[in-house]
Amino acid sequence: MKCEAPNCDRESRSRYRDGPLVCGLHYQRLLQHGTFDLPKKTEKVWATCSIDGCDNPSRSVAGTYCEKHYYRQYKTGTTDDPVFGRTYVASHGYVISYSPAHPISCKAGTLYQHRQVLYDAIGGGEHHCNWCAQAVEWSAKGIRKLVVDHLDNDKENNTIENLVPSCHACNATRGLFMSWVIKHKDDPFLSRLFTAANDNASAFSCDEVRG
Repeated sequence: MKCEAPNCDRESRSRYRDGPLVCGLHYQRLLQHGTFDLPKKTEKVWATCSIDGCDNPSRSVAGTYCEKHYYRQYKTGTTDDPVFGRTYVASHGYVISYSPAHPISCKAGTLYQHRQVLYDAIGGGEHHCNWCAQAVEWSAKGIRKLVVDHLDNDKENNTIENLVPSCHACNATRGLFMSWVIKHKDDPFLSRLFTAANDNASAFSCDEVRG
């Protein structure tokens, strides 16, 4: 027998309770919704960003911020527009400055404070890695890229005395070395090695530390 649902040519499978003979599809609809028709879909209404003056849609139905203000809050701790000279600590621990007129700022007008401080102190152009004397430049890429090294490994200590130019290889290698030494600094020898590395990382040797 044919399904008794309107406009259905399928063969009936079973009787819905004391009701009509229906196919499997309409049986499930009756079971779930009590009708042959599918329920109308309710359109999701997306909210607007809660920041005054912003008409962008929120990131989700229940969200309060649009994409821009969400990530601004996440990265800077505030949804306010960038202010010239304002600094904040980013999620990775480095201090970010907003200085769009600075020669090495990015398109968004921001730059790392440690790069700004060292650039202002030593200027642009070519310099040499503090550890291996490799020629490095601010705008270069690869092995010639100038990386700013924190001598005490404190990302927020951006005094000029704590910053030196470095090549990427030396910066990465010293970072791994210092992390390993810090992890094992309870060892007497490594404790002296750690102190020597902090005081003058380019001038000590293992023989000098042991002595």
